[in-house]
Amino acid sequence: MRKKFNKNKEKGLGEIYLDCFNFLKSSKSYILLTISLFILFVLLGYLFQMPSNLETKFLEMLKQIAERFNGLNVYQTVWLIFSNNLTVSFLVLVLGSILGIFTIATLISNGLIIGYVARKAVSLNGIIVLWKLFPHGIFELPAVLISMALGIKLGFQLFKKGAFKFNLKNSLYTFFLIVVPLLAIAAIIEGLLVFFIK
Repeated sequence: MRKKFNKNKEKGLGEIYLDCFNFLKSSKSYILLTISLFILFVLLGYLFQMPSNLETKFLEMLKQIAERFNGLNVYQTVWLIFSNNLTVSFLVLVLGSILGIFTIATLISNGLIIGYVARKAVSLNGIIVLWKLFPHGIFELPAVLISMALGIKLGFQLFKKGAFKFNLKNSLYTFFLIVVPLLAIAAIIEGLLVFFIK
């Protein structure tokens, strides 16, 4: 399997993209694990009442995020969303090499927050509001979850001889060629929605 991804410097962009998709295919167990854990914690955040101290922290954090968009034009809004998601996605990938601890912690907290926000939105506006929120995540969530999955893979294979360097290189190719474009599309869609409905 490893031979498919070697010598990327000698390949064209199309071949490198194919290598990235092959690398994702070879990482499907980590992607499925990440998606499963994320869904689990979204459901926990949605179905169960948060402890009051944790809910207070969530509300304060959401308030701070909302305040960052005050006074921004549409281009600044798109850039803020893109740069924030880009930073988080890069960190969960690279810092996943520390046994996946940071990445898994980020996955858990984001899952709980999204579940919590969905629960609050439904309680105020009904279940139909979830369909309105859907465009926000259609590109962003896959991009972030791919980064998390590759970060967890790096952490799990940290001590495997030769595997870490190989996976890090191909994870970075995948990040810049697949994750970044998805985040850019997501930022444009979400930025327009945020700007015109705020």
